[in-house]
Amino acid sequence: MIQGKHEISSELIKKVKENSIVVTCKSGELVFKQNSPFQHVYFIDAGLVKIYKETKNHRETIISVNGPGIFLGIATLWDNKINSFNAVAIEETRLYLIEETTFRNLITTSKGNTDFILGMISSHSLDIINRLITINQKQLPGRIADLILYFFRLYEENLTFRFPLTRKELAQLAGTTKESLIRTLAEFKNDRIIELNNREVKINSMEIVKTLSRLG
Repeated sequence: MIQGKHEISSELIKKVKENSIVVTCKSGELVFKQNSPFQHVYFIDAGLVKIYKETKNHRETIISVNGPGIFLGIATLWDNKINSFNAVAIEETRLYLIEETTFRNLITTSKGNTDFILGMISSHSLDIINRLITINQKQLPGRIADLILYFFRLYEENLTFRFPLTRKELAQLAGTTKESLIRTLAEFKNDRIIELNNREVKINSMEIVKTLSRLG
């Protein structure tokens, strides 16, 4: 469910920043819009960005939540040059915008950079496939356990973190209803698996969370 962590070289970061413009987005501000022309690759330097798909009836399907060190839009480099998703900052976020041709040149002139980008694309694709399998095959406790592990990894494996999404958005990400999500989180809290205060989460038993995720 999370874009995999790959070792990004300091040289690539330096070159990206030297060839980019910096923008800061406030919480809720649109980074790029679905069906708009693709022009830039975005590097998240700080903050969080939600990627989601909007259907014809204006329903949203959340694809991923992405933090520092992640590139957005790289798959579209080899696609139809149209953004397939919406991207919205969910907290104050600093982004480096690099023009697509410049980015192509940076990654194709270094095998290490090419391997890094291909690895990120591959990992992101596998994460989406695994999330679909989770939604289709796991029972609700397993899906909520996966949701907790999702943000545990996003926040660099910190046992204490803050859900950056609303309950409705968390339910979308887990493939369930808002009511079922709230009920299951309450059960986790009552069983002392986690501590939960509004959006603040503390994992008390990682062993149980991982077991629920594994058993589904």
